[in-house]
Amino acid sequence: MRDLEEGEELIEDITEEKNTKRTTQFDADIGILYTPFERLSLGITAKHLASPEFDFAAESSADPIKLEPQVRLGAALRPFKSLILAADTDLTTNESEILDGYKSRQVGVGAEWKPFGFIALRVGGYNNIESDETGWVYTAGLGLRIWKLGFDVSGAMAAEEQEIGSGEDREKIRERYSFAAALKFSTAF
Repeated sequence: MRDLEEGEELIEDITEEKNTKRTTQFDADIGILYTPFERLSLGITAKHLASPEFDFAAESSADPIKLEPQVRLGAALRPFKSLILAADTDLTTNESEILDGYKSRQVGVGAEWKPFGFIALRVGGYNNIESDETGWVYTAGLGLRIWKLGFDVSGAMAAEEQEIGSGEDREKIRERYSFAAALKFSTAF
């Protein structure tokens, strides 16, 4: 129970108004998409090119957080009109400013199948290849588009499980999971 109480205290400290500071910084991202032929697209993006820094609250002695430049490469193949296969990876290793020694370099794969023009079924996965502590996270989603209105739902779940509880009252749960939903309206000008 002590760990749970300490965790609750930490969350209170982080979310307390006196420990917050609003900052605004400018940054720059750039991307290039190359389509050598109709069914293949290759892209590269670079983000945080201005390396913005964000300060903590005045009462904090922590150093500012600096977002270092990151580069990502991706490819998409459309073997059929209704199917897209994609893969992308970070070309740079990203180091955490908050978690000492934590590094990430994501790799992802996915597929989207549109059996009809208005519905999209999506599956995929991603993994941090810089960490031995995390494994694959599997993703799935559904998209509906009617005229200019779109609705998307998606979910993700880690392949690995962890035990929680104490004594004999223990159970296994997935290490990570998420769910998202979005409603959108799009038009061309």
